[in-house]
Amino acid sequence: MRLWLPDIGHFVYPDATAVRGELEYYNDRKTAIANPCLIVEVLSDSTEAYDRGEKFRRYQSIPSFTEYLLFDQKQCCVEQYVRRTELEWMYRCARGEESRLQLECLEVELELGDIYEEVEFARATTISARRTD
Repeated sequence: MRLWLPDIGHFVYPDATAVRGELEYYNDRKTAIANPCLIVEVLSDSTEAYDRGEKFRRYQSIPSFTEYLLFDQKQCCVEQYVRRTELEWMYRCARGEESRLQLECLEVELELGDIYEEVEFARATTISARRTD
């Protein structure tokens, strides 16, 4: 579902959102969420810089937004930002299947192994150069 960004008067499509309490819509239309507490993005090579930078800064204009998750699709890793004050965000990184992630706005704890259960990561290939002199 689309998400309304009040600072720029624009809609975006995050990979996932969660709302705590009553769902609020932009302009009372059921086509855009106005009050997410949690926003999730799955990082890709083409969107990673935007998701970490400008998009995250724009999300911060949403008063109800308190938690941001960035899922790595190349390894079992989730980065988490939790709002502490209007200008301060706490950073955490959970790596590996045994790691646990505490979602503060939803009061739930998740294990990364459960989140990434069906994911098969591409194997890294090593290219070596041979010297022939």
